[in-house]
This record gives sequence, structure tokens and C-alpha cells, in this order.
Amino acid sequence: EQLRRLGALLAAQGNWREARRWLAIDETRSPPNDSASRLLLFDALLQDNEADQARRYAEKWIAAWRSPFLSGRLILRMAGGGFNDEAVQLALTAQNLMPDTTFEMIGLFVHRGRVDLARATLRQWSGRTASPTKEQLRGLVSASAQLGDIGLAIGTFMQLYRDRAEPATLAEMAEGITLAFGAPGLGAIRPLLSSDV
Repeated sequence: EQLRRLGALLAAQGNWREARRWLAIDETRSPPNDSASRLLLFDALLQDNEADQARRYAEKWIAAWRSPFLSGRLILRMAGGGFNDEAVQLALTAQNLMPDTTFEMIGLFVHRGRVDLARATLRQWSGRTASPTKEQLRGLVSASAQLGDIGLAIGTFMQLYRDRAEPATLAEMAEGITLAFGAPGLGAIRPLLSSDV
């Protein structure tokens, strides 16, 4: 607690290097779920242009916390500091560790204006999810619409078509694409639709 206060005081004075030093010590002594001092350490590292070290810490914390809220805070702070590549890496790390929260994270990124993070997260999810559930397909279409990315939804539909997915699944996804993207969505998938779908 005292180390955190000292680190916060030094950070408030703009003495990022010293703040980092004391907060790093506090980080080793704090319980794993203590996010306050860790977020302060993260900010101090970013302010001192230590994005690689901040990313390494964040990866460890994301794995320990398993919280989309806290993970999102780290990722958005990284991006807000101008470290976009590192932010994308963290977003993908979070998705690897918490795949069930992918669409929640995408929504957060879109809401905060970070379409780049949302798109990278959605593309990775889409590329590695071989047999998405109907709920996941609805999430994919919705996220694609939020991003204005018809290509990802159409690409997934076409892959399901090639994989001979159930006609009901294809019909539901076709309806979702049409509702989300209108005539362009329907026009793109119409040649694949049969009377069975």
C-alpha cells in the first residue's frame, strides 16, 4: 500500500522512472487480483516509452485476471499511448485466453473508436473458429456490421457453404447478413442459396 502511494505520488509529479521502480516492487508483493497498482505501473511504463515491458506485464495480468473489463482497459491504454502494434498483440492475447468474450471485447473496441483492434480481434476469431455455433455466427454478423466489414461475414458464409453446413444454419446466417447489410449482403450470397436454405 505504501509503495503504491509512493509510486502514485511520483507519477503525479511526472517522475515516471522512479514511479516505475517502486510500483514494480509493489507489483511483486501485491495479490494477483490487485489491479489498481498494476494499472498505475502500466501507465508509468507507457509514459516512459517502455511499451514492450508494459506488454509483457499486461500479458501476465490478462492471464491471471481473466477479466474482459480489465483486459480491455489495458489494451485501450496501450493503444491510447500510441502503441498500436502492441495493443493489437494484447487484444489477440486476450482473445486466446478468453475466447468466449471475443464479441464483448469487439463491442468495447468499437464503442471506444478502436476499429483497428476490433477488426484484428474479429479476423483472428473467424480464422480459427472452425465450427461456430449459431450464437457465434450471429455475433460475427453483428460485429461485421458494426465494423462495416461485409467481406468477413460473406467469407464465413461461403466457408460454411463449402463445408456443407446445415441448411438451417445457412438460412439463419443468410437472414442475418441480409438484415445487417441489406441488398449488398443478399446480392453477395443469393447465388449460393437454394430452395433448401
